[in-house]
Order: sequence, then structure tokens, then C-alpha cells
Amino acid sequence: MALASGLRDLTPVIIALVFSTIIGGMGVYVLNQMSTQGNIPILGNISDKLANWILTWFPIIMLVIAVGVVITVLFKSLGGGR
Repeated sequence: MALASGLRDLTPVIIALVFSTIIGGMGVYVLNQMSTQGNIPILGNISDKLANWILTWFPIIMLVIAVGVVITVLFKSLGGGR
């Protein structure tokens, strides 16, 4: 039962990660389209930098969150977590 309650605690974290990834991807796409169609090169540079940031830091952030969740679920199941 402790595992099930631990998995219920994961739902907000998973939803936050999914929404932040979607919003980041949409931002990169919109900036890239504005750069291409509006012929504004600075937006292309911002889009590239944002895409590089997302590709570099999001996996690290997700790994840290996943490790934290696993440790939390593990401690709750070992200690009869409440």
C-alpha cells in the first residue's frame, strides 16, 4: 500500500514535467517560426539558445526529480510511511 500512495504523490510532479516540456517546446517552435517567417534573426538565436538549454538541463532536472521520488517511495515503504 505504501507504494501505491507513493505513486499517487508522483502525479503532480509528472504533470508539471509534462506541461513544462510542452510549454518549452512550444516556445522554441514559435520563436523559430517567427524568426523564419518574420525574417528576424535574433529570434532564431534565442530559439537556438532556449532549445540548447532545454536539451541540456531538462534531462538533469528530470533525473534529480526521479531520484528524489525513488528515495521518497523507498523510505516510505521501508519505514511504514504515512
